[in-house]
Amino acid sequence: MTEARDALFDLLASWVRSDGRFAHLTAIDRHVAGREPGIFIKHDVHDLDLERLVSFAEREADLGVTGTYFFMPPDHPRTRKAYDFSDQIRAMKAVAACGHELGLHIDPFFLIAEEKRTLRAVLEDMLACFAGHGVTFRIGNMHGNSRHKHPDLDGYGTSFDLFDETARQQDYPKLSRVPAESAAIIRANRMNLAELGFTHWADMPVWSAQNGFIVTNFITDNRFGKDGTYEFIIDELTCGAYLKSTIQLPGSRKRSRGETVVVRDLPSKNFEAPIHERIALTGGALAARFGEASRIMPLLVLLHPEFYC
Repeated sequence: MTEARDALFDLLASWVRSDGRFAHLTAIDRHVAGREPGIFIKHDVHDLDLERLVSFAEREADLGVTGTYFFMPPDHPRTRKAYDFSDQIRAMKAVAACGHELGLHIDPFFLIAEEKRTLRAVLEDMLACFAGHGVTFRIGNMHGNSRHKHPDLDGYGTSFDLFDETARQQDYPKLSRVPAESAAIIRANRMNLAELGFTHWADMPVWSAQNGFIVTNFITDNRFGKDGTYEFIIDELTCGAYLKSTIQLPGSRKRSRGETVVVRDLPSKNFEAPIHERIALTGGALAARFGEASRIMPLLVLLHPEFYC
């Protein structure tokens, strides 16, 4: 764990040296408008030691790295074995004090099944609970729950279709590519994120109320716990650019037609898209291969702090 943490901070430090522009995810609209590259780091927080998490966030801040930390609902089964909600609130406020942004990390189909209430009722009560402790959200993202996947007939998840803004099935309310049981749940619970105060939803791609879907290049440590690698994806349409679209097809890797917003710093000759590589975090290869990308690319980076804390 210590080796992985040090290797990650070496990578982040290489981006700082390359004049990488770190930003909260809710600042992505400003970067798109200014045609500026940006590094948008999202941290999905699950079960881990919260003191180590805060130390991790502090070390990022000391480097000049700011990002968005997504915390789970109160007393979620994934987290309550590691900490209680009062400790979570203290950690959230400590992370925010470092200059990071806070987001909500949910698996909505699980919430519907667990609470046996409408998604709107569950989320309204959840947000009120957080607000009662002085925590509010403008941004959220999905937590994948293998027991509540509800895939469509092509194998793609349908949790996005519970919200008007992030929906990916193009024929609501028919939902012809969604199994009948899942389609019925979606129809009974479909709601609007904006009505709850959300302006952004940070999966791949990011959704914003201002720009719709914003596709960037993507780095993820999803496989790090299995094989020690990071997955790095540079798309042809986002090599030195943002791709804006009013719709998103099912699946995070598909691309819908839209408007390309080219960043002001042109891509280096070192990057000829498409690139889809898995590279070990340790050993320095990742920083050597993609250190420059932070200066010229819009990058969405997914980190799971439990790998490093």
